Amino acid sequence: MSSSARRSAIVIATVAAASAIAASPALAQPAGPSTGSGDAAAAAAQAGPRQVASISSDARQLAVDPTRNTLYGAEANGRVQFIDGRTRTLTGGSGPVGDLGPDAVAVDPAHNWVFATGVSSGSLYRIVGGTDIVDSSAPEAATYQGMAVNTRTDAVYVGNDNMVEAVNGRTLLHRGSTALPGGEFDYVDDLAVNPASDRLYVTDRTAVHVLDGRTLRLLHSVTLPDGADQVAVNAATGRVYVTGFSGVSVLSATGTLLASVHVQATPFDVAVNVAKNRVYVTSANDGAAHGYLTEIDGATDSLVGRALVQGPAGYVTVDSRTDTTFVQAFPTYRTAPRILVFRG
Repeated sequence: MSSSARRSAIVIATVAAASAIAASPALAQPAGPSTGSGDAAAAAAQAGPRQVASISSDARQLAVDPTRNTLYGAEANGRVQFIDGRTRTLTGGSGPVGDLGPDAVAVDPAHNWVFATGVSSGSLYRIVGGTDIVDSSAPEAATYQGMAVNTRTDAVYVGNDNMVEAVNGRTLLHRGSTALPGGEFDYVDDLAVNPASDRLYVTDRTAVHVLDGRTLRLLHSVTLPDGADQVAVNAATGRVYVTGFSGVSVLSATGTLLASVHVQATPFDVAVNVAKNRVYVTSANDGAAHGYLTEIDGATDSLVGRALVQGPAGYVTVDSRTDTTFVQAFPTYRTAPRILVFRG
């Protein structure tokens, strides 16, 4: 089962439970436990993210181009949506992506490119931002899981079952692959890359594997007690953040486990605000018609605060330049699918 299919199963269970439970208030800021948190952290938890807008959209995975203040979303109708981050309005979409539409999206602001994987198409698609121009690589697999882009080397990395493949973003030619070392769950779940160090971080549900982005050589593997699902990197500090069953594991650039931070409900996705050194985690599976957006201080690995989201909170992306966090909210019997906009 692909990573998107596994996470979809979680959301389906959550939304089903929501049909019998009334919707919760739009926002709340309760304090909560985290590793290393004390009185100071509890006091700081009164801050946290605040919702400032809502965008009507059925997009699933999200990516943001901070240079152009543009948000991109994988849309169910077979395109990638373009959303103006300033006006928070839909401005257009790409041409068709695959036979069944896009699954994951990632951005290369340096070239104004948007990359997408197609559902079950086995190809990588490159879109010129703001246009309907779509080019594709030769198909290599039935399903790709996860994607990451190194904007300095023009390398695009995708998961293919238990393989990590590298594609040249300029030519869309495949330039190499490597297999994960094996384990209980021998498949790629998610990928993230640090452009500054050219280190690639790959999760396989239980472990994180650190690879050399140029050679795809395995440098280190670490099994995490809380599991390993979604992964994000702070390129400024080198720290790596991995969602698990009950929280977020914090790793050094070399893959050493540094801390574990508990969050409310089951984590879904994670993103980093590099400018503020803050980490944002969404939670979807709490058995109710709501989820959470949790903010973590990257300097202290402690809870800053959290916002209660109407509808299970799904994918998240951050525009560090404008200090804006975009959260995909799954629909419930009371709410339509949308993207929620948070500040602070």
